[in-house]
Amino acid sequence: WLSNAEYAESFIEDCIVHMANTILVVVNQLQYMDQVYILALLKKLKHSTVIVVHNFKDAEEIDDLQSMIDSDIKGAFDASERSQIVQLRGSARNKGQPTNQLN
Repeated sequence: WLSNAEYAESFIEDCIVHMANTILVVVNQLQYMDQVYILALLKKLKHSTVIVVHNFKDAEEIDDLQSMIDSDIKGAFDASERSQIVQLRGSARNKGQPTNQLN
């Protein structure tokens, strides 16, 4: 059984999902429950965009990061990759380096 607080939270979430143009979901390394939640959101939404931001805080090396991108994003959501040149503020090390955007 759900408590009154859980019903209220579910109601508020449903209202937000139905009114929002864009839903932003922030995850670390994508877990199964994250995938279930994101897929449920996609089924509910008709005219909204879902943006999933991965902070990958546990990635220490570029190879680790690429492996996580391949399995957690490309594999889980059948996403494709395209490169885009951006300059990150305050980061001389990454200046002018391509970042990856997945669609």
